[in-house]
Amino acid sequence: MLITVEGIDGAGKSTLVAGLADALRDRDPAVLREPGGVELSERLRALVKDPALTVGGRAEALIYAAARAQLVEERLRPLLAGGRLVLLDRFVDSSLAYQG
Repeated sequence: MLITVEGIDGAGKSTLVAGLADALRDRDPAVLREPGGVELSERLRALVKDPALTVGGRAEALIYAAARAQLVEERLRPLLAGGRLVLLDRFVDSSLAYQG
């Protein structure tokens, strides 16, 4: 099962995910964040957040798509295939809202 938590910055997504993880601890949920969660995705996240860089809208959308693809391949798909409950702080809905 995959549960995603979406919302604007500062809305309390991380707090809600932590609370859900605690409430569902008997199910041993895996907690992931996006963008991030695996090495390549974390590096891409750092690029987008670097104030010294100007990242255009299309480039930002593609960077987030690449970060998501890596997270899905490396962590999300294997966790779900193994029957794990996954809590994800942001996913594709955020890209549709912010980069769309």
